[in-house]
Amino acid sequence: MRKGENLVHVDGKVINVVCAASGNQLQLLSGGQTLNFALPDPRAVEFVQSAGGAFEMHCGPQKPQPMQVEYVPAPAGSVIAGSVRRIELQAAQ
Repeated sequence: MRKGENLVHVDGKVINVVCAASGNQLQLLSGGQTLNFALPDPRAVEFVQSAGGAFEMHCGPQKPQPMQVEYVPAPAGSVIAGSVRRIELQAAQ
């Protein structure tokens, strides 16, 4: 988290990671909607794993994994929900 940022969080399941020269995106299924988040350099994101076992994210479709994403909301009218700051992996249900 950067000084002065107001974070919001959402629970859902990761379904895809889009890797592109224009920037990476995390796609999360939450409440029946697909939310897109800017995924900055991994060094700028805090990863927390409350669930047992290993989990790796890679480019492309993901095995649905429950997680909570904390992010800085994007300005109104943006095509993304915001920029990821923290990902907490949760136990599969």
